[in-house]
Amino acid sequence: MGDSPFYYDWESLQLGGMIFGGLLCIAGILIALSGKCKCKYNQKHSPLPEKATPLITPGSASTC
Repeated sequence: MGDSPFYYDWESLQLGGMIFGGLLCIAGILIALSGKCKCKYNQKHSPLPEKATPLITPGSASTC
């Protein structure tokens, strides 16, 4: 039965998948709780600057 190229050891495949999924889950929880992802959160909720300068002002565009 192991001669077919489409034969898989499903028990080993399931066990490896569960271990891999568990490690990814633990890594995701550790990253979320580490505090290194708070930079995006702080930028969204930071107070607005006094006056934002527009990147393109009227008349500043030049034709090539």
